[in-house]
Amino acid sequence: MTNPETTTTIVRLKNSGQESNPERQPAVRKTESQFSFQFRDIENTVRPFEGSTGLSVRRWIDEFEETATLFKWNEMQKLIFGKKSLTGIAKLYVQSETGITTWKKLKTALIEEFDVRITDADIHRQLAKRRRQKEETMQQYFLIMKEIASRGSITDDSLMEYIIDGIEDDSSDETILYGAETIKEFKVKLRHFEKMRGKIISKTTKDKERKKLPDKDAQNKSKDKGKCYNCGELNHKSADCRNKAKGRKCFKCNKFGHIASECGKTKGGEKDSASTNATVNIVTTQLSQMQITVFIRNKDFEALVDTRSHLNLLRDDIYQSIGEPNLKKTDVRLLGFGRSCISPRGYFTTRFTIDKDDFETDFYVVSNDVMKFPIMLGNDLLEQAELIVNRSGVQILKSKPDSDPPIAAINYIGKAELDIGENVSAAERRKIKKLVDDYMPNKTKDTNVETVIVVKDDEPISCTPRRHPPAERKVIDDQVQEWVKKQIVEPCTSEYASPVVVVRKKDGSPRVCIDYRRLNKKICMDRYPLPVIEDLLDGLSNMKVFSVIDLKNGFFHVAVAPDSRKYTAFVTANGQYWFLKTPMGLSIAPIFQRYINIAFRPLVQQDIVLIYMDDIIVLARDEIEALERLRIILETASEYGLELNLKKIEATEETNRVSRLYN
Repeated sequence: MTNPETTTTIVRLKNSGQESNPERQPAVRKTESQFSFQFRDIENTVRPFEGSTGLSVRRWIDEFEETATLFKWNEMQKLIFGKKSLTGIAKLYVQSETGITTWKKLKTALIEEFDVRITDADIHRQLAKRRRQKEETMQQYFLIMKEIASRGSITDDSLMEYIIDGIEDDSSDETILYGAETIKEFKVKLRHFEKMRGKIISKTTKDKERKKLPDKDAQNKSKDKGKCYNCGELNHKSADCRNKAKGRKCFKCNKFGHIASECGKTKGGEKDSASTNATVNIVTTQLSQMQITVFIRNKDFEALVDTRSHLNLLRDDIYQSIGEPNLKKTDVRLLGFGRSCISPRGYFTTRFTIDKDDFETDFYVVSNDVMKFPIMLGNDLLEQAELIVNRSGVQILKSKPDSDPPIAAINYIGKAELDIGENVSAAERRKIKKLVDDYMPNKTKDTNVETVIVVKDDEPISCTPRRHPPAERKVIDDQVQEWVKKQIVEPCTSEYASPVVVVRKKDGSPRVCIDYRRLNKKICMDRYPLPVIEDLLDGLSNMKVFSVIDLKNGFFHVAVAPDSRKYTAFVTANGQYWFLKTPMGLSIAPIFQRYINIAFRPLVQQDIVLIYMDDIIVLARDEIEALERLRIILETASEYGLELNLKKIEATEETNRVSRLYN
């Protein structure tokens, strides 16, 4: 019986030294040389398959069969060598199964158990995470990255960029690696880079060793002399200083008891008036435009307007000059004055005048040495006034009360006012209006579509909260609280933080948006295709009645994957939040097209509806069909919990009117 672990190769050699005379030439001598291969001789040529690494089982099978073809293994040898090449959970799996008696059965079993499709996004993540290790040569690092890229359809340009990003080395210039058009050119640049890097590291090492060499003269000098850091003299240390009881010495005035930073005199002993005047001049020049005159109890004072201060502050000497009104106790502590934490004496409430406008607010009294200006006006006053700043200076105007109280939010109450074309009959109008009025989202189905964000590198993007006027801050706070209540966002702690901006709609009302521009540069784009506009318009040709439906807050219907929520984080003055639903502004717009296509796919295939992002067009040949199809669409939308913008629902028989939506 043939040993399945032995492969025999017969080499037949013809004796070339025999004469060609057929009479004298004996029978051709045949020399047989037999080579025996066992598994331990060729096991290094077969990559082991562990089952839990990034190696695809189909790729491993292809490599194994290439080796089997090279060595001309039969089916029995493939089975035995294949089992010997398994390790880890793959080996445990095969040992736990019965009936695997042929290579074909083994291959089928492995594919059924370990065939996990690796997407290009997974490979992009692996390449972005992989960094060159210190012990790796450039060639080893290149080959490892190339093997990871070979698991999917990664372009050469992307691979070269990932390799360059993974080289974290400050000792050499990585710019020489750019500009290669092929992998072959890139490998040449990589060899030059490693050679240059080796020279730089060698030179740096020598310099460090040279610096570490002890200076014998300096050592001898330090032994002989020591410097006292108390009086500055040599030949003794601070612990042995005879002037230690006098305190530390000032090297400006050469007196004991204070240090130079606390000294008010120059080395000559005179007052340093030049430096003091310079400080005053700089402050006056920079802040003169932010000063305003304030009248308090028939006395006028110069006040500084500071939009970063939360409180109104008043100096103690000004407090005494206006008659020392009764102070109320406070636990407020002020940071940033006098390089320390300051506790005000208290606060009082008073009326005062600015440009003939009367105001009433609280003033906190602080000591004279912590504030140069007599009065500082902060946001406590600005909440009841309008601040105007221009080249000529600053102006504070009292806010005019509105005739009606401000409205923080508007909720639609009542029946929808539909835009129904004039050609639709009165009976059909009533039926359409009843269908829309009775609509209610009742989510019973889900598309299982989530927003997954893939970034090109792991470097976080963060920023501090942007400053906003008090009116905009209220808009932001109200919007965030509404999102929290509707479970669209939640408080979080994330290394990512994008800023909040307030923009104006066409009607002038504010809209709260997140500025994701920096994050979008790092996001791998979603390549889901959008419908072709021309194809959508062609679908209108044989139809006569159209119902146009606009979805409300379309992106908020799609959940954000838990692992991707950290990227959506934004920061406000009141904290940090991330989105549970997909926000607008990210470079993943087609995600909603994917969501809505899955929800209405059967109806799209039946030519009942056309969809482009959050616009839905119901197609029909007559009014009866239009009403039935509208009912079907609304039922489907209700099952997936879609919210409709009731103010943007139209029913018409004009094809041009529908076409304008896409033009």
